[in-house]
Amino acid sequence: MDLIAYDPYANPSLAASANVDIVPTMDELFERADFLTIHTPMIASTKGLIGMSELSKMKPTARILNVARGGIVDEKALLEALDSGVIAGAGIDVFTSEPPKPDDTASKLIGKFLETYIGPESDPRKPIPKSSPHLTLALRPSKLKRTSPSMYAHKC
Repeated sequence: MDLIAYDPYANPSLAASANVDIVPTMDELFERADFLTIHTPMIASTKGLIGMSELSKMKPTARILNVARGGIVDEKALLEALDSGVIAGAGIDVFTSEPPKPDDTASKLIGKFLETYIGPESDPRKPIPKSSPHLTLALRPSKLKRTSPSMYAHKC
């Protein structure tokens, strides 16, 4: 597995010692990533950082995981990208408004695409729980299958 990252403040030698290649632009990250994980703080410059323009640069087989803060990924753009097949899936641990209100885009995502992520409860000998407080996994229905937590890495 190859790990790539974009971080304007990263220490290149520290990243290299962890076998992580720093890419010079976010565009390159979007274009190359099979799994994109987001770990940035929510500040003025990261609000709405990922919209349809950025999602459209990703591979149609790519998945995006937001484990940072709600609002970094534009939920309307994410819904459109999943609905139209621009990307294959998304893991969502946070929403712009929590808990999502019934008329929020997050609720539309939940109603249309989201299945419970079972992470630490994924013992195949146990039945899959109907709900979990951990993380929600979104996949286009035709691609829905059991996945493992190992997809947090950028595999290229």
